[in-house]
Amino acid sequence: MSLGLKEELATWLRIHPGQLPLGEQHKLAYRLARLQRAPQPYQVFFEEGQLQQGIHQLHQIRSSGHGLRVRLNGGIGDHLQDLSLICSWSHDTQTAMVLETEPIRVQQLTGLLSGWPWLRLAEANGPPEQHPLTALAFGAFATAGMPELNHGAWLNQPQQPVRNPRLLCCWRSEGRADRLSCFLRSVPLGEVLPFYRALLQQSPGLEIVDITAWKTWERALLPAGVTVHNPSQGPVAGLMDLVLGSFVVSIDTALAHLCAVMAQPAWVLLPRYADERWLELRSPRHCYGQVLSFIQQTQFGDWRREIQHALETLTDAINGR
Repeated sequence: MSLGLKEELATWLRIHPGQLPLGEQHKLAYRLARLQRAPQPYQVFFEEGQLQQGIHQLHQIRSSGHGLRVRLNGGIGDHLQDLSLICSWSHDTQTAMVLETEPIRVQQLTGLLSGWPWLRLAEANGPPEQHPLTALAFGAFATAGMPELNHGAWLNQPQQPVRNPRLLCCWRSEGRADRLSCFLRSVPLGEVLPFYRALLQQSPGLEIVDITAWKTWERALLPAGVTVHNPSQGPVAGLMDLVLGSFVVSIDTALAHLCAVMAQPAWVLLPRYADERWLELRSPRHCYGQVLSFIQQTQFGDWRREIQHALETLTDAINGR
């Protein structure tokens, strides 16, 4: 799918049923269903009647006032996205929830839910597949039962005045589950260096903070005026301070999700064949579509046009035009 071969993949799955483990087959079928804008793409994970049963169980929990335990999974970006739906549902239904996840994620997300007293993070005791209610299953039941439910900004922060203009950037994906997707989402250093040099030349007072996990030799090539920051050295709450009041340019990575749930405008670079989640998230009914501006690659594997567009747009914004 990252190569734009969705029809070929769908044909292969149809001709070769049972060639993949059932879980992997369901995941691919789910992603294809989202690409085809199916009204209920989650249906591939459930046997007949299970989706309606899940909707009924959530309704019973709402009516009884009992709490709910949900297992989160994936990277920080996935957690922020899931929480944008969970917070909306919990707020609308006034339901207390315990959100279980890996210990490292609990540490990274510490402090973010301080404004949501009925939500609590906890360390998970086992893998997601052993939990009775994962974030994916919850999302399926919640959105099917409440079609008007939106991904909402749940880290609302007061907008900071921009005194000395600051640019915050992330150019590389570090996810390990899909190496090809990570590579295609990332912008190479050779495209970033001219972008930075042109910006610093046109806006000499601009402060640039780069949170990309560049290699040591790559960092050495960054021009003077670019500060490298490692966000993994602290909780996500620390990165929020950098986001506030900054111009933000990011690829499809956790920084883009953080800006969306903070209602912080940002420019997001998407590859030619972007993750299918963006077909829904870009809708103006969600916080993502409301605050993020998308620049999508037109030529597979070539970011030059998009980087030039980002440069021109950002220069105009910094200069107030």
